[in-house]
Amino acid sequence: MGLLSKLKEILPKSTKNSSYLIFKEIITAGGEDVLVISIYTLNFKKALNKLLEDQYAQILWNDIKEKYRKKLDEQKLYKVFEFFIFALYMETLLEDIKRELSVLGSLSNERGYFLYRDPELFNGDLDEETFKKFLEKIWNYFYNEFYKKIH
Repeated sequence: MGLLSKLKEILPKSTKNSSYLIFKEIITAGGEDVLVISIYTLNFKKALNKLLEDQYAQILWNDIKEKYRKKLDEQKLYKVFEFFIFALYMETLLEDIKRELSVLGSLSNERGYFLYRDPELFNGDLDEETFKKFLEKIWNYFYNEFYKKIH
């Protein structure tokens, strides 16, 4: 069973009423959409409240409230703080994705190799060591010789 099939099993059957599209980027090549990156939140308010319940978020909110409540109404300040916490978690998530799915990340973790082996994606058949060896060779060529060649 491929990665995409597994993902379909994990996601809730219906998310129409509880999901919210946060981000969507469509990458085109040759005039066709070739890759869509979407980030959804499931039950946004509940998820945000869970993030805000974190002990460090609470400590930070108390500090922010003390520092800025004379400059801005506390409810308005809290809305900005909610967005800050949300954006901070999104930034962390995107950094994790970047680290996991980047070329260099694929050299140090297994996720890239699993994607390479997935029959629904690349259907690769090299062993992990050989895959990583040639991924590194291509990376080095790209950022050294090839990059100089095209610039």
